[in-house]
Amino acid sequence: MATSKDVAAYFEKRHDVVARAIENLIASEPSIAHNFASIEVEVKIGFGTRKDRAFEMTRDGFTLLAMGFTGKKALQSIQLI
Repeated sequence: MATSKDVAAYFEKRHDVVARAIENLIASEPSIAHNFASIEVEVKIGFGTRKDRAFEMTRDGFTLLAMGFTGKKALQSIQLI
């Protein structure tokens, strides 16, 4: 399992960009939604914290996302569980 926060850190992208990419992937192909689970993570801000939305993803979900956010072409090239 990986989270959208992990992906954002690894690929040096803002988390909101990664989360939006996941939401767009799910919207374009609803059958892959089972590869992504919405979670809440605590984020430090100043002297406090807040809860942000993030995603846990399966290996297939990670692969779809990491393949360069190529959408339908990536969906056709991977065998989903």
